[in-house]
Amino acid sequence: MELIFEEIQPEIEHSRWSKVVPIVEKDGVVTACLMGEIVNVEEYNELCYTLENTKAKEVRLIINNMGGQLNSMLSIIASMEKCACPVVGVLSGTVASAATMIALQCDRLEIAQYTSWLTHTYSGGLAGKGNEIEAQYEFEKKYIPNIFKGIHKGFLTTTEINRVLKGKDMWMDKDEIEKRFAKMKKLKAENE
Repeated sequence: MELIFEEIQPEIEHSRWSKVVPIVEKDGVVTACLMGEIVNVEEYNELCYTLENTKAKEVRLIINNMGGQLNSMLSIIASMEKCACPVVGVLSGTVASAATMIALQCDRLEIAQYTSWLTHTYSGGLAGKGNEIEAQYEFEKKYIPNIFKGIHKGFLTTTEINRVLKGKDMWMDKDEIEKRFAKMKKLKAENE
């Protein structure tokens, strides 16, 4: 008698909480959890679609993670810019790297008491044939710092941005994040 694996394997039920980005809508508010490393861009398809198409009155991004992949971060930020309702970043634990750049794109932040924030320069690696590595390096040494400068403008000073791009890590607590975020939003509002 031949057994078929599917017949003996119990059906595994996955909840919405087992996804990379759980998304729940309740009472006109969409809540999405960015609680793990920012991984491959395709893991954020539903989040990006939701941000761009929601009819909710507010989106709440729960952020507690150490950052991750640049391309995924850029997709999330692009979709946040298309969101018709306010996006609120709800920060707790440690928010670092790419997660901080997502947080800076939020319309408003709610920050838990003992939240820590890490801003640092990018990390990564290159692979391929020598000429491909050189071409990519020449492109990225201008491209990535421009992204960093654009996102951090008003949150960090020009001097701080340059220090971070040269390798200095910047750690902040709740009070510092709130102060800098308010200053950045005020500057952006004045320039609109």
